[in-house]
Amino acid sequence: MIKKIFPFFLLTILILIVYAFVNKSTPLNIEEKKNPTSITSTINKNQEKGKLSANQPKIFLQINQPSESSTVKSSILKIIGTTLPNAYVFINDLELRSDVIGNFSTEITIDEGDNEIVIVVSDELGNSAEKDIRVALESTE
Repeated sequence: MIKKIFPFFLLTILILIVYAFVNKSTPLNIEEKKNPTSITSTINKNQEKGKLSANQPKIFLQINQPSESSTVKSSILKIIGTTLPNAYVFINDLELRSDVIGNFSTEITIDEGDNEIVIVVSDELGNSAEKDIRVALESTE
């Protein structure tokens, strides 16, 4: 039940964050109160900032380790990748964030045989990228 509700909950939170970010207003300083024409320049500056945020880098996902269709001998699998800085990273049921330069890494436990690993990244604007990787755990016996 929780697994079904979690994506909707996460999406709702992301929408609220984006809404709050887009609707935050710049407070007027004392000079703007004295000179109403400077309010227009403040509005124009805010519109330019909006254009700049629309030009943010497109979200991407690069998985450095493991490689697709690899076979491993250990049930502990290290996952290493790169995306946008401070992006949300979801690896199967695990949630983490990329660091300030976009790197992320974690270890998960896999089962013997074929394992599908779903990796999804999303930014604060709600953009996302996804990759599915298949990794086989070979028995050590």
